[in-house]
Amino acid sequence: MNVIPLPVAPSVEIIEPSWAEYVGPGEPERASELWRLVTTEMRDAGTLSPANGHAIRRLVAAYLAWERAHAEIALHPVLKAKRTGTPAHSAWHTVARDADAAAQQLEARLGICPRSRAKVAPAQRRRTASKPADRYLGR
Repeated sequence: MNVIPLPVAPSVEIIEPSWAEYVGPGEPERASELWRLVTTEMRDAGTLSPANGHAIRRLVAAYLAWERAHAEIALHPVLKAKRTGTPAHSAWHTVARDADAAAQQLEARLGICPRSRAKVAPAQRRRTASKPADRYLGR
């Protein structure tokens, strides 16, 4: 379990879940790696908060489901129907597509992708350029 201190309030922490309870065997290390990747990105953007913990957990689960599905697709890209022998896509294609859609939606909501970061990140105060009149007036 990793505890990530937030830069704004040192007393507030976001706690990484115990991945062995949520993911399959052999995946807790990858889940922890993805958790650190996402939380580091959000901390650097200033959008990390304890209220986002569950959404981050769902995002990591979507990433893992997508990776698992694509590993299965790589092993068995095309299946053949038993009766007719016609080629058909594996059900893992549906799992990968659904996991991708869930990940994209959560990334946008959490401000991870650059396109949505401006909507989620705190507004940055713009610096105004100094004008000669301001220097003359002592502002």
